[in-house]
Amino acid sequence: MRRALRSCGYGEHIKRDHSGERPCVRLEYAADSETVAFHVDVVPARPYWLLTVAPLEVPKPAAGDWKATAPAEYTRWARRQGAAYIRVVQILKRWRDENQSARSAVKSITLQVMIANHINAETTGTYSSDAARVVAALRGVSNDLAFYPLSAPTVGNPVLEDENLAASWPDADYQRFRRVVENAAEAAEKAEAENTTSASTKLWSRLLGSDFPVVEEQQASLPVPAVGPRTSQEAPRSQWA
Repeated sequence: MRRALRSCGYGEHIKRDHSGERPCVRLEYAADSETVAFHVDVVPARPYWLLTVAPLEVPKPAAGDWKATAPAEYTRWARRQGAAYIRVVQILKRWRDENQSARSAVKSITLQVMIANHINAETTGTYSSDAARVVAALRGVSNDLAFYPLSAPTVGNPVLEDENLAASWPDADYQRFRRVVENAAEAAEKAEAENTTSASTKLWSRLLGSDFPVVEEQQASLPVPAVGPRTSQEAPRSQWA
């Protein structure tokens, strides 16, 4: 695959895999900052001979093997969780990208599935705003993990019955994520509890990144504007509160 990408002119963007455990070829482009760069992971896949388990399989270099995957089925599952779930996932993936401790401590798909335990098509109407949903997601994930202080619990893949998404989650990374998500839950609760829009948006900005709009006090009676377009990941296009 690397040879093919080089022949197509992408050679300068190929990022070296020093660990040898990445199941893809990563193409890295312009950096948003010194620590965050836009990248695309190109994953080879082939039909899985055992179609009753999954339609495709992808490399698992650490084990020298292949593993089942069902990306189209997973996408359909995520859409069934509803538009509010998708917005919360966008927001918390942005939080994960902004918080380097969280970024390196939890895989994106694992975070998405844990969020769905609290924000989904059945529960979304319980909350009055995306802010309340973000609080509920962070607090819910934090409370769930509190029962497992040392090692990660099972996080089942919703479309692959036998896959535990947390099976290879290192204990040190897991414990770090537990601390990070608890701190984030506390910060989100404080932001939501603020009485003024100005104070609230300043706290949200600290949690979600400097691109989150801060509304000054004289504008507090106005709705909080939507977050502008992003180069790395587009923010949810909905009113925050």
